[in-house]
Amino acid sequence: MAGRRSSGGGGGAIPIALALVSLVLPVLGAAASDPLVLLAARSTGPKRVITHDEWAADLVEALGAAAALPETADSSERFALLCPDRAELVTQAGGRRVPAHSPLHAVIEPPPQRNPGDSFRTTVTVPASALYVLAVEGVGAQRWVVDRRPLAHLDPSQLGVAYAPVIVPLRRGPHEITATLSPGARVERAELSAYRLLCLAPGEGWRSGQALTAGVQSRTLVQVVGLERRLPRDGAPIEIEGEAFAESSAWGERAQGRLSPPASGGAWVAAGGGGSPAEFTYRVRLDEPGTFSLSARVDGASPQLWSIDGRYRVTLRPGDVETGFRWLPVVSLSLAAGEHAIRLVLAHDGRLDALRLVRRRSANADYVALLEDTGFAVSASHRLVTRSAADASLSSPDFVQRLHGPTGARHLLGAFAGREGDAPLARRGEPMPPIGPPFLSPDHPPGSGR
Repeated sequence: MAGRRSSGGGGGAIPIALALVSLVLPVLGAAASDPLVLLAARSTGPKRVITHDEWAADLVEALGAAAALPETADSSERFALLCPDRAELVTQAGGRRVPAHSPLHAVIEPPPQRNPGDSFRTTVTVPASALYVLAVEGVGAQRWVVDRRPLAHLDPSQLGVAYAPVIVPLRRGPHEITATLSPGARVERAELSAYRLLCLAPGEGWRSGQALTAGVQSRTLVQVVGLERRLPRDGAPIEIEGEAFAESSAWGERAQGRLSPPASGGAWVAAGGGGSPAEFTYRVRLDEPGTFSLSARVDGASPQLWSIDGRYRVTLRPGDVETGFRWLPVVSLSLAAGEHAIRLVLAHDGRLDALRLVRRRSANADYVALLEDTGFAVSASHRLVTRSAADASLSSPDFVQRLHGPTGARHLLGAFAGREGDAPLARRGEPMPPIGPPFLSPDHPPGSGR
């Protein structure tokens, strides 16, 4: 990986490379003639043990997010970029307090629109270095650009709100936002919020200067390639019927009848507002904290918006065709003990039959075992990770394939991965030029020739 440093402290470029445990060298489907082996005691390269600081830098670089921070950035900013919870700690420690259990976010204030379809350029200041996702309420097709880099084409018309399909690494401070709207489109509200669904961190949190163990490395590797749903179950799942919601919006309704395949209990929930979306809220109490996987038995082809406690938000896309009720994974994440609110926004053609929350075993040893079962060669959880072993795992073709695959973290950054955009004009003290190019529809993205 060009440009990555091997220095020991908080310096070094930001990487997110997944080095396999104590020298985990991925084997994910590798041929027997090209195994990924564990380089521990027999490593032929430098045997210097690396620290949390260096591994965090490797992960940031692997994600393609290194360009978001200057070379002078310290480890605390890298830790924050990898997990928003760390960003909150850094923000509070710096005197910029954030309400407890409140997501880091920055509201985008568009200038008053004289007419629907008016485009605009503005700036927004984010409170901490982190990975952010754009949420837009409004109507009509829109093109959004951050710091002169295209972020997404969105149309919130169907559900009233839309989330960008990619996330963006941003450093604390001002950033330039451009919205180009199609005729008749409008923005009612927009914000950048910390993307909490991706939290790459040891179970006890990042510790500057602490030696990296194979167990911690395995945990972050599983997180970055999105395999937590494959951790072993811990106890019986919690199941909730869709019609057993605690609250619903005006258009939410219970329904029943015969379907193929049938709904459990013969009932489900749907949006009955003649084309309007509906929101349903479910409440669940957890006796102990842990790692959980949420699944849903759904029907319909339209996207669905899911959120947990208002902090963890995800768009579920069931598919292009209606195939009847089927179980789909929604998200895997860590949750504290106590009551949690699960909310779902359904489009007019969507149905929900049931939800399932499964607790996962999540000790470091469980992550090591998962990597072994997946085909990675790993060492014991307590073993220390050397520089040469980390480098070897990060350069493995199998690891790279997982990282860029459908469950890997790299694809979440889209065009932002590995690219360095222009510094925001607001930061350079320069005036903002006119918006320029006309609206480009999602069918004709930048560079399509239209």
